[in-house]
Amino acid sequence: MGQVAGCGLAEPSSARACAATGVVIGPTFMMSPAEALAAFYAYESQVPRVAEAKEAGLRDLYHTDEKTRKYFEVHKTADVFHSNVWKQQLAKCVDGDPAAAERALDAAEAAAQALWHALDGIEAERTVRAA
Repeated sequence: MGQVAGCGLAEPSSARACAATGVVIGPTFMMSPAEALAAFYAYESQVPRVAEAKEAGLRDLYHTDEKTRKYFEVHKTADVFHSNVWKQQLAKCVDGDPAAAERALDAAEAAAQALWHALDGIEAERTVRAA
């Protein structure tokens, strides 16, 4: 996809991580298993809808070929399965433990917020580079 967007082959792999993404990744190292599973589920459960929208936009607005859209095509369905795995494992972790369930819910909410803030940070960095 990077090539279609005008990047050279080396550019995507040599790109540095955006500072805003650390807000998403860092906290998972300090979570309980239930909280980490909830955070992963908060992310993974959104991926199929996002992938579907991105695949449709690439197809309908940019008229890209199947090869370019393949990643998003795969994730429209694969991450339905992945999110169900996280959900099942999370259910096992919190079964019969209301306090763990509450902490997991809080972790899922915090992860969802962190994802949105990371996207804001990524967009801010993109805007600065484009200026």
